Amino acid sequence: MTDRVHLGFEVGTGQEVSVPMHHAIVSGVTGLSGKTTAISAMLSRLPDGYRSLVFSTKRGEISFEGAHEAQPFYKATVDWEYVSGVLEAARKEKLKFERSWIIKASRGATSLRDVYQNIVTALESEGKPLRGLDESVWTVLRAYFEKVLPELESQPWASTLDLVQGVNVMRLEHLSEEVQGLVIAASLEEAHRAMSHVILVIPEAWAYVPQQRGSPVKWAAQHIIRQGRARGVFLWLDSQDVTSVAKDVLKSVDLWILGRQREVNEVRRILDQIPATQKPRPSDVMTLGVGQFYVAAEDWC
Repeated sequence: MTDRVHLGFEVGTGQEVSVPMHHAIVSGVTGLSGKTTAISAMLSRLPDGYRSLVFSTKRGEISFEGAHEAQPFYKATVDWEYVSGVLEAARKEKLKFERSWIIKASRGATSLRDVYQNIVTALESEGKPLRGLDESVWTVLRAYFEKVLPELESQPWASTLDLVQGVNVMRLEHLSEEVQGLVIAASLEEAHRAMSHVILVIPEAWAYVPQQRGSPVKWAAQHIIRQGRARGVFLWLDSQDVTSVAKDVLKSVDLWILGRQREVNEVRRILDQIPATQKPRPSDVMTLGVGQFYVAAEDWC
């Protein structure tokens, strides 16, 4: 039998609602839907044997009282796809033609410092200054690494990802968004490699697992979303909206917990996710209260 977690009660009937353990997205307008509180409650009721890891990226987020504090973990994975995702996250736009330069910079590298050194070497190639497109691309790549590397190399990273039973919180508020993404990605990869029966909660999924560009978190999330279920490794995505989250990830999500929205197109997309012939009206979604959600799981809503 599939492991299940208690979510809440059906409005009107009071019937208990439980949902299967699966990849999930919880969405709704921040501050008006209660999505973070809902996630906290679900994590407190996980089946025996499950652990969870929540990444705290903003000051003032819910504290997950009583949670174990996991030390920030980072171990670089260096290949050109990973480096591409790092750069797209930093630039907040999709790379267009720079991929061949990134492949060259990543060749033979075992760390991001090695990638940076390859870039510097390319800029100083044969003692002659570069011109045109070569100079532009290598200069942009060097500027990014000169921004991120000092922060990466100055932090006391944990060498192992140690999680206890129950809820674990990794506090990343003191780090830049670029480095937060690298730490989240490294933690996802390590959990995917070495763990079973663990829930990994990604906040602000629209920022870390975006639709329009790459990111190191998106790169790692795709591995878990395709392969993690067999070992009970699940992603729970927390996002104000669904539209901005990567569809390559969402297409493998079977548990949708959908809260209050006001933007008309977002409401329409939410209704599209509900597998029922008698669907709520748009006004029903727009007027949901705090802690009220439409839940689409298995073959029911």
